[in-house]
Amino acid sequence: MPVYLGPMIGFDVAGYSLRSFSEQEKIQALVQDVASRAVRDAGADVLFDRWLNRGDGGFILLLGEVKLGPRLVELMCARLRIHNSPPGAVGLNARYALHFGMFQEKLEHLDAAHSGPDIDTLAFILSNMSHDIPDQVVISDQYRVLLEESGNPSYCFQEIPDLTDKHGRVRKVWNFHSSGCGKRLP
Repeated sequence: MPVYLGPMIGFDVAGYSLRSFSEQEKIQALVQDVASRAVRDAGADVLFDRWLNRGDGGFILLLGEVKLGPRLVELMCARLRIHNSPPGAVGLNARYALHFGMFQEKLEHLDAAHSGPDIDTLAFILSNMSHDIPDQVVISDQYRVLLEESGNPSYCFQEIPDLTDKHGRVRKVWNFHSSGCGKRLP
């Protein structure tokens, strides 16, 4: 079973479950389009990608350089801004989580399944971050350290409260923002 190491993005559309079934179908199509265009627009930097659709969002698992995760989130934010810009457009807000780690791909009955503790960490961060801050980007401490070491001064990190899982493990997370995505918190 191949094991990969790379950036992971989780995202969730705010208010999805409050919408009608027909609106949810449209959102699912839009989410798929936003994710696939972001990967395409990143171009040669993406060596491998897997899209795990979860209806109101999903996970993008990547093989590529450390800076690729924030770049894809910036491209996704830009795509949502384009979608939200025409008068009368149904505005969509999303929340994003970033993590860097390992994931495994195994084939089961013609379907590829993805697993690993780092996917669980990403899902945990996305599920437990604030639901009250639209367009927020939260990043794991592990990924923050890698990005700081990469030397990109346009990334900004703000300390936010740690998250604790049901097993008592504390996850250090940070609010992330750049010129293209995320929000600076007060």
